[in-house]
Amino acid sequence: MLLYIIISIASLVLLVALHELGHFLVAKYYNVRVEEFGIGIPPRICAKKIGETEYSLNLLPIGAFVNMYGEQKAADGERSFSQKPIYQRALILLGGVVAFWIVAFLLLTLMAMIGMPQAIIDSVESPNAKVMITGVEKDYPASVAGLGSGDIILSMESATEKIDVSRRYEASNFLSNYAGEPITLTIERGKKQEEVVVQSLAEDGVVGFFLARVETVKYPWYEAPIYGATMTGKITFNVVKILGTSAKNAVFREELPAGVQVAGPVGIVKDFFVGALDRGIIDYLQVMVMVSISLAIFNLIPIPALDGGRLLFLLIEKIKGSPVSEKIEQSLIAGSFIVLLCLFVIVTFYDIFR
Repeated sequence: MLLYIIISIASLVLLVALHELGHFLVAKYYNVRVEEFGIGIPPRICAKKIGETEYSLNLLPIGAFVNMYGEQKAADGERSFSQKPIYQRALILLGGVVAFWIVAFLLLTLMAMIGMPQAIIDSVESPNAKVMITGVEKDYPASVAGLGSGDIILSMESATEKIDVSRRYEASNFLSNYAGEPITLTIERGKKQEEVVVQSLAEDGVVGFFLARVETVKYPWYEAPIYGATMTGKITFNVVKILGTSAKNAVFREELPAGVQVAGPVGIVKDFFVGALDRGIIDYLQVMVMVSISLAIFNLIPIPALDGGRLLFLLIEKIKGSPVSEKIEQSLIAGSFIVLLCLFVIVTFYDIFR
């Protein structure tokens, strides 16, 4: 468990570091002086200056950062961020966001070559098909029993009958036939097999999980990038749709969509990364993809402390013909950062108590 937690935290830091690397590379391309590239948040552990840039390793493993000359405060000079044309500054800011999508594309391409589970209907004959849990509803018997997305159901057993499961309808019918009775599920989780007992709460046999019949498909190297690009687009669309629905429901005080939950770093590590690592490399890479795309979209929200907010300032500068007052911009960035930090603390406490 400790090893999984360490890997999970390192994975989050890696994603943020790659995001900052995107800013770094585009800044270098446009000849902006990068003063520091840091992994983690100070206090500093060690640092080494290579060329004009200081590379630092810091104590708090909660992110990374890039300091560019003229970024925080306008400065003179052709290598100052503030003196670059608006389109170059915009591309430098977008470089970090695009890095998240590039990571997702590369991981999905790798997964396609390794072998990805893909949904098929029950009528298709496939000797390798399995029934996978694709989602679990909170507080239902499935979640209480510890079942999670990615678990494969191999067999089901009641007090009087046992069946091997290779089609969705077999699992659904068995749950209906033995509604209200304890049923032992033999599941495959990564390389391990476990037995889990569930008991439906209703007469229809509902236990609160979603099932899909899947088979593993491997793509040749020349088709894998097409799959990676297509899936990156589809996942992005779905994440935007879910975030939009969740935001609307929050405003109107409605329940979040099924399967959606609010989580901070603690929740992401515990509920997503650790479980995925337990199930295997493909599940772990899937979580990396989802987190990466989610962070890309989150960073584009027009909040002053985020890349999206700073892009909004550049748009305003383009429209009005002059920069936004530095004092106003810094005040808005500082204020929104404090709000985000408070939300971060609240969500972290929520994760811990949950």
